[in-house]
Amino acid sequence: AARALQRVCPALSFLVCPMIQYSARKFCAALRKADSLKLVNFRAAAAIAIAFSCLTVLVVIFDRITDVPYIRNLEIDVAPYSTITGVLGFILSFRTSQSYSRFENGANAVYDITGGLVSVASSLAAFSYHGSHTKEDVEGFKQTVMRLMSLLGAMLLTELEGVDSLTQTNFEILDLRSLDMVRVRRLAKETHKTEVVVQWLKTYVIESVTQGTLSVPPPILARVFQELDQCVGKYHGADKISQVPFPFPYVATMDLIMIIHSAITPIVMVSLLS
Repeated sequence: AARALQRVCPALSFLVCPMIQYSARKFCAALRKADSLKLVNFRAAAAIAIAFSCLTVLVVIFDRITDVPYIRNLEIDVAPYSTITGVLGFILSFRTSQSYSRFENGANAVYDITGGLVSVASSLAAFSYHGSHTKEDVEGFKQTVMRLMSLLGAMLLTELEGVDSLTQTNFEILDLRSLDMVRVRRLAKETHKTEVVVQWLKTYVIESVTQGTLSVPPPILARVFQELDQCVGKYHGADKISQVPFPFPYVATMDLIMIIHSAITPIVMVSLLS
């Protein structure tokens, strides 16, 4: 999909978001990728799992080499441990399913947004040929529209990443210096940059209609504004996913159960292996 988007519209290739690529047919393909070690959650989970596994082994060895097996003599009932394990498994399964659902909804929203932006850009470029305008006017309109669309896409996707969309963007902006730099500097101080650029684009289209550069019939032009508004609406839907975290009480409860489960696992393992 990413390569297809680059081929169809090279000017909007900045909309392609890189992801970790792996082959599902290979054994432990995800773990064999060096990118897995860059994931903070993976490193933290691996460190905790290894630490408690080593602790379990040490407790088992210590209890076996001592003259008096203190832990084995406790005669621990594993039924409560089994109950906690079942509850923890259910909670983790539910959160995993919800996380995947949020990921899928976010991915669908981003692809809908990028597809909508491509549709808006291609429609405006095609509409510029309607009427008897000079080649210079048509080319100037298309160049400005593509630069505004490039800026809009970069602002939109970067804000979804939760960073400053103009100074910290990882997306290439098409010839930003060709735009009005006074307005661009003002944009850098704005909080809602995406909405500002959307308004710039709409205003520029209306000005082009007023000046006669864009003479397409209004009902047809209205579809472009409708498509653009739908993209903005989907952007806010995706932004909700990135801004609204998983409910804190649920996360706190799960963390507490995981801590309790991890703390009693070494002792229970000694009882089971005795």
